[in-house]
Amino acid sequence: MVAKDNQKKPTKKEQTDAVKKRENSDSNPNKNLIIVESPTKVKTIKGYVGNDYEVVATKGHIMELPKYSLGIDIKNGFDPKYEILSDKKALVKSLIESAKDKKAIYLASDNDREGEAIAFHVQKVLEDNIDKSISFHRIVFNEITNNAIISSLKAPRQIDIKKVDSQKARRVLDRLVGYQISPILWKKIMKGISAGRVQSVTLRYIVDRESERENFTPEKYWPISALVDDQYEFELKKVEGRSYDSKNEELKEKAEKILLNPDNSKIGKIISISSSSTSAKQLPPYITATLQQDAFRHFNYPPKKTMMIAQKLYEGIQLKSEHKGLITYMRTDSTRVSNLALEELKNYISENFGSKYYSFVPFSKSKTNDKNIQDAHEAIRPTDISLTPEKLKQYLGKDELNIYSIIWERYISAFMKPPVFRIVTIKMEYLNCIFEAKFRNILEKNSLEVLKILKPSEKIQNTPDFKENDQVTITKINIIEKFTEPPSRYDEASLIKKLKEEGIGRPSTYATIMGILYDRNYVVKEDKKLVPTDVGKIVVNFLVKYFPEIFDYKFTARMEDDLDRIEKGEADYIEILSLFYSKFEPLLNQTDKMESFKEHFIEKTNLTCEKCGSPMVVRKTKFGEFLACSNYPNCKNSKSFSFGVCPVCKNGFIVKRKASKGKMKGYFFGCSNYPNCNYISNSKIKLLKCPQCGSYMINDLENHKIKCIKCDFAIDLKT
Repeated sequence: MVAKDNQKKPTKKEQTDAVKKRENSDSNPNKNLIIVESPTKVKTIKGYVGNDYEVVATKGHIMELPKYSLGIDIKNGFDPKYEILSDKKALVKSLIESAKDKKAIYLASDNDREGEAIAFHVQKVLEDNIDKSISFHRIVFNEITNNAIISSLKAPRQIDIKKVDSQKARRVLDRLVGYQISPILWKKIMKGISAGRVQSVTLRYIVDRESERENFTPEKYWPISALVDDQYEFELKKVEGRSYDSKNEELKEKAEKILLNPDNSKIGKIISISSSSTSAKQLPPYITATLQQDAFRHFNYPPKKTMMIAQKLYEGIQLKSEHKGLITYMRTDSTRVSNLALEELKNYISENFGSKYYSFVPFSKSKTNDKNIQDAHEAIRPTDISLTPEKLKQYLGKDELNIYSIIWERYISAFMKPPVFRIVTIKMEYLNCIFEAKFRNILEKNSLEVLKILKPSEKIQNTPDFKENDQVTITKINIIEKFTEPPSRYDEASLIKKLKEEGIGRPSTYATIMGILYDRNYVVKEDKKLVPTDVGKIVVNFLVKYFPEIFDYKFTARMEDDLDRIEKGEADYIEILSLFYSKFEPLLNQTDKMESFKEHFIEKTNLTCEKCGSPMVVRKTKFGEFLACSNYPNCKNSKSFSFGVCPVCKNGFIVKRKASKGKMKGYFFGCSNYPNCNYISNSKIKLLKCPQCGSYMINDLENHKIKCIKCDFAIDLKT
């Protein structure tokens, strides 16, 4: 007699789960695990590798230095005490479960220092929690395409410990500086501000440029030109045989006396015509810095936005039949292009434009760039040159199409003959003065055939049909008084160019640096230019005074070189950090001798507190300025400065408001007369400054005025 089974019949869900478990059990011994950084890559790569591989993502770093302590054992070789991030503990647990029954694990984080560190930490965590027989492999690729992924799986390597050490050194340096200097800033300047090894040097460039502008003394100069035949402008070059210097007032007066005589003839004579040809510079494919610069110039995209868009194009876009990576890795300082990609490009140019248009140039690099190039990387280029912007238009959003278009244009034009221009120089004599004009025409379009967005801005002019000894009519003589301009403020494009030229920062850091400067309110934008705030200026002045070498331009660049040397195996991690700390530690020990800079944030006014009778002062914080009682904290009277008169009703003040929901969620500007006046703006409005003395102004609600805090100037609002 068969014993009766007392077990309950499994539910349908339990049966389904059991089948899945058996299927997984059958296939898992032959299954491998690929670990990438981004979840977006999972879908793209999964489409290439099939069912023999499970693909999962770490979503960036899984380990970091502790949040509330230094986390570095300085006395024990600067050993960092990494710990699993609190918000990644569940993910790490999932990674361990996925890895337990696999045959091999392929670490496919990004091909840079950060990616190598992520791979190292993932392997370390998994090795401590899974069977020792499971093998680990490091794979890297510069593009997410079928060929690149399959090739990388066929040629795995071990983790590059030198690259890991380089990333570790950078992280430790940044922690040592930021964690140990920031508390000094809180004590000596104000709470809530911070310093950073590279961030503060970048800020110094902006502050130093502002100082140059403030100390600049304009000089007069007088460019002189002649309008010929009512359409061609000729510049004055010589006055009675003497070269004309537009800053020489005596020479200007002499030219003025000769040229502005009302009895003068109006006829000039063409004395020479010469021509030459010149080719435009053949620019290399994009690296991170140049992509960010062009994205800013053409689309006004900040570096952070550019990199987010490029990351999406790199990781993969859903096309008609596949999820495909459209560009190569976007954090690179190399202009190298693989032989296979070059061959495909050469064929594309030959088939679509003609073989004569192809031009290979081994792009030269500065010494700084040469030693910083990571040869494993390529330039930023399309993964498939035949995918023109026009073909991808239906699959990409506006921003994605913009970035892809300039990458495609820059890449193809880099290997096409550059345009050739004809320069015609015409000299004219008039009243014993020599005038000159240059005219530029296109002789050969060449790479201009493919450039739409990146078309060069050179002025193209029609050359007049003049011959030597021709007489021409002088329509007008222009003598204009001008003043020399101070150095331009940096914008994001020119600042990144400067950092690149000086060897400060690396491709992965440019966007992050800019974001920190904005977040800390050290820098604001005015007409697309970077302007340091008072807080930014004071922080830089303090750091340069008390930590001069640490925040020196050349020292920072040398440290970047040292990190590169660690990666190449030419320098030792402990040796570099010990040398740095031997200079840094003595400065930290001088804290008591550092003067307080807090008084720089208080400005006296002529106003009296209506509540206690004490003087009112301007207080500056990292969030902005406001008027406050000097008797704080005994008296907490404060007032905001004025943004001006409502431009609609002319009877209310512009006030800053905050909406918690709806279309205007966040801060916006409106009229104090709401709901009688519906003026509203979500554009940033500057504080109103006194036109008489340049100081701040406040709203005088009682007298319906806006008045200056220092002088007697006031604006009466309409009643």
